[in-house]
Amino acid sequence: MLPGLDVFFDIPIGLELRIGCRGITLHEVARLQDGATLTLDRLAGEPLDLYAGDLLLGSAEVVIVADRLSIRITDIFLPASLETSAAA
Repeated sequence: MLPGLDVFFDIPIGLELRIGCRGITLHEVARLQDGATLTLDRLAGEPLDLYAGDLLLGSAEVVIVADRLSIRITDIFLPASLETSAAA
């Protein structure tokens, strides 16, 4: 564990679930219309990437809990120093 790291544990952070990406030209953006579909770089059913800022934290899948979209963590990629701190 990194000395003094625990003082940061109560700071709120935003999480993002990234479903995939795709390159697109400005011309293609200008031609988008309601109902358009864009194919992404991920296959259906693959785990999605869970980020805090630019830090990849793990993988997750989308689930529904009490009529709300939620995520189920499938893998965690935390640095060993954070895992040790969190377990304490």
